[in-house]
Amino acid sequence: EDARKVISNGADKVGLNTAAITDPELVTRIAKVYGSQATVVSIEARKIAKNKWEAFTESGREPSGVDVASWVRIAKDLGAGELNVTSVDMDGTLKGPDLDLIQELRSCTELPIVFGGGISSLNDVRDLARHGADGIQIGTALHKGLLTISQCKRELATNGFDVREIAGT
Repeated sequence: EDARKVISNGADKVGLNTAAITDPELVTRIAKVYGSQATVVSIEARKIAKNKWEAFTESGREPSGVDVASWVRIAKDLGAGELNVTSVDMDGTLKGPDLDLIQELRSCTELPIVFGGGISSLNDVRDLARHGADGIQIGTALHKGLLTISQCKRELATNGFDVREIAGT
């Protein structure tokens, strides 16, 4: 019902985190009605050991006991068409992204991955793209004026990555 409301009010996609872990078949039900391209599994990842992350729920506050690499594969099989991943450990820190995490994700799936957490510079943006992020979510660095969207797009375009046209330039 929530997915129907979101889509009928103009959203292109529905993001699921806690609900997907609690009821994995919800991913399949939404994908069957709206398509995989509209079904995004959000993952709040916390590092629990070297090269091992756990998916957290409730906006990154509650451990789920679910291994991120396993969850990525399951989510794809259930019908997810995209992943939105946040490194909870790095989120808001401006200390750079968890490149090991994006590499792990990229080794698990070819689904599009929008990645965020820790981004503070154009080097971070470029590094994430080089490591396989299809989209980059930036919060604190934009709010604090450390980066602009235009700067990020120019940096990516200059380094050979496809970006949408920058309005007004």
